[in-house]
Amino acid sequence: MHSLRRHFSTLESWSPPLVRMALVSTVLLLVALIGLAVDTRVITGAPAWLKPAKFGLSVAVYLLSLAWMVRDLPRTPTLRRATSTIAWIITAEVLLICVQAARGTTSHFNVNTPIDSAIFSAMGLGIATVWIASAVILWQHWRAPSRDTSMAMAMRIGLTRNDAIERTVLVVATSACSIAFVTALMQALRGLPVLPLTGSS
Repeated sequence: MHSLRRHFSTLESWSPPLVRMALVSTVLLLVALIGLAVDTRVITGAPAWLKPAKFGLSVAVYLLSLAWMVRDLPRTPTLRRATSTIAWIITAEVLLICVQAARGTTSHFNVNTPIDSAIFSAMGLGIATVWIASAVILWQHWRAPSRDTSMAMAMRIGLTRNDAIERTVLVVATSACSIAFVTALMQALRGLPVLPLTGSS
C-alpha cells in the first residue's frame, strides 16, 4: 500500500488535476464495466455501457499521457489553467456519456429532447474548449526550453497533428452544437417541444 501511494504521488507530481481526473475516469470505467455485467439493454446495436467503458479507458490513458507530456514544463498559471480545464471537461464528458447510458439513450448527435440537446451541445462546446486548451499547452512546449531536443520536437509534432480539415470540421460541429443548444433552451423556456430533429449514434 505504501509503495502504491508513493507511485501515485510520483504520478500526481506531473500534473495534479490531470492525474486526479484520470483516477476519476478510471472509477467511471469500473462503473461502466459493472453496467456491462448487470445491464442487458442495447443501444443502437451495442451494449448500453460499452461506449462509456471505452471512453472511460481512453480518457484515463489520455490524461495520464498528457500529464507525462507536461511534467517538465514550467508550472505557470497558464499551464495550470489549461491542464485543469482539460482534466475537468474531458472527465465530465465521460460522466455525461455514463448518464446517457443510464437513461438508455445515445450521447452523441442526440437532439430528441431538450435534455438530450443540452447534453450533446455541452459535449461539443466542451471538446472545442479542450482543443483550445491543448493549443495553449502546445504553445507552452514551443516556448519552454527542453533538456531533450528530440523528445520536445516529437511532442510538438504530436500536438500539431490536426490538419485544416479537422479544425474546420471542429468549428462547424461546435457551431451546430451551439445552435442546437440555444434552440432547445429557448423552446423549453417557452414551454414548447423541441423540433423533432433526426440523428443518433
